[in-house]
Amino acid sequence: MTRKIFFSIFILFFLASCGKKEESFPVEHWYDLSINNMKKGNLYSAQEALEKIEIEFPYSKFSDKAEILLGFLHFINKDYDKAAISAEKFIKLRPANQYVSYMYFLRAEAYMQQMSDYLRDQTVTKQSKNSFLQLISRFSNEKYYNYSTKSISKINETIANYYLDIGRTHQKKEEYISAISRFKMIIEKYHYTIYAPEAYFRLVETYYALGLTSQAIYQSKILREKFPENIWNKRNLIFTNKYVKKATN
Repeated sequence: MTRKIFFSIFILFFLASCGKKEESFPVEHWYDLSINNMKKGNLYSAQEALEKIEIEFPYSKFSDKAEILLGFLHFINKDYDKAAISAEKFIKLRPANQYVSYMYFLRAEAYMQQMSDYLRDQTVTKQSKNSFLQLISRFSNEKYYNYSTKSISKINETIANYYLDIGRTHQKKEEYISAISRFKMIIEKYHYTIYAPEAYFRLVETYYALGLTSQAIYQSKILREKFPENIWNKRNLIFTNKYVKKATN
C-alpha cells in the first residue's frame, strides 16, 4: 500500500479525534508534547514522550492513544517487529477499544513488510495472511477490505512459490512422495495462483517417474482443460506425447 493511503487510514481512525484533554498536568504535558513533535516531524522525541506515558501513566486516559501512536511510530521508523508486537499487545489487552481495527491493520501490514522471498521460511508471511484475514472478518471498512484482499493474493503467490520450490527440490532428489505432497498442496490450496499450472505439470512428471501412468494421464488432462494456453500445458503436451502415451501402448 502506498504511504499516502497508510497515513490516510491512520488520520481517519485516530489523529482526527485527538485534541486537548482535561487531565492532570504531567500526563497531558507528555501527550501534547508527543503530538506536537509528530506534527513537526520530530519522531524520536515524540516516541520518548509516548514511552514516558506508557511507563509512568499506564492507566491514564491517554494510555491507549499512546500505545497506538507508539506502534505507528515503530512502523514509520521501519521497526516492523516492534510495530507488530505493539499491535498484538493492544489487540489482546484492549479488544473493545474504538481504535482496535487500526491495530489489526497495523499488525498485518507490519508482518507483511517483514516477508522474505520464496526461498526462505514463510512463517512471517503466513502471520501476515492470518492477520489480514482476521482484519476483514472482524471489520467491514471498505479500505481495509480492498487492500487486505489484494495483500492476501500477493501473499498466496509467495507461499505457493515457496511450496513449488520445495517440491521441485524433492523431485530432483527423487523423493517423489514428498514432492507430490507439495505439488498437491498448491493445486488444492493455491489453485488460483500463477504457480498452479506448473504444479500440475510437475505432478505429471512425478507420477510418471513412479510408474503411476494413469495418475499422470489424469493430471495431464486437468492441466489441458484448466490452462489450455499456458506454457506449462504446452510442456505437458510434449511430455505426455513423448513419454506417458508410449508407456500405455
